[in-house]
Amino acid sequence: MKYSDSFTEIVNQGVKEKFYIGTGNPNSKVLIVGKETAISDTNMLEKQNKKNYEQNAFDWIRNIENNICEITKNWIYEAYINDGYATNNPIFAFKGVKINEHGEGQTWRKYQKLCDVIFNGEMVTDKDRPYDFQKHFFITEMNDNPEKTTSKAQKEKDFKPKLKKRKDVFFKSDFIQNFPIIVLACSNYIWNFGEGDDRQIDNLFGVKYSHNYTTTTTKSEKYFYVHYNENKTKLVIHTNQLSGSNASNELLENLGLLIRDFIKQNKLYS
Repeated sequence: MKYSDSFTEIVNQGVKEKFYIGTGNPNSKVLIVGKETAISDTNMLEKQNKKNYEQNAFDWIRNIENNICEITKNWIYEAYINDGYATNNPIFAFKGVKINEHGEGQTWRKYQKLCDVIFNGEMVTDKDRPYDFQKHFFITEMNDNPEKTTSKAQKEKDFKPKLKKRKDVFFKSDFIQNFPIIVLACSNYIWNFGEGDDRQIDNLFGVKYSHNYTTTTTKSEKYFYVHYNENKTKLVIHTNQLSGSNASNELLENLGLLIRDFIKQNKLYS
């Protein structure tokens, strides 16, 4: 695996302008976009997580400069000797962590279930295994202000202008635009309403609404909206955050099977 020119370009821009890039495989076909990273500064672990978040673009530069571009058995060693300090390499931030170490509603568990459906056709019941979704997904955030909760993030006085700037700069980059599959798991952080500028999803990604999937649980209605470009070589899905009750097994299965079919139809993997 080699880093693309478009990825190198956006990483260099991220270093210069100090914005977050993401984690996972930048050469994957599937981009997952969350709301924002849930980080506080209440303890040493959270402070380290925040430092890793702020260093994200710089860590990618180190990977690019040292040609660390895949997960290997010597991954931790390579990251340490090339970077000069211990860090969570953004290629695989949760390397070695087993699925059963997190609760059922945790976001990473949901991502793994989605990954299993896309690449195996069903959810894998074995939980005593490491996460591997970051081999297949690249994951970033719509909002570049980490907060423990969405309500706190939206109360920040610069929330709206920063969100707009990130859409105008980061999400319009060639790196983001080149993904054939984009899952906008960020609810009301982006939308399609009415006409013109309010068709944010259509305008930003060059797609049009096709149809939606809806399921009703005992608590609320869950959904995802499906969009394609004109020749159906690009799929954009809009839904809630993939965490907790927002992402039932039924919703994840239908979402994953839709993506799986799209991959087959467009022969995205050999």
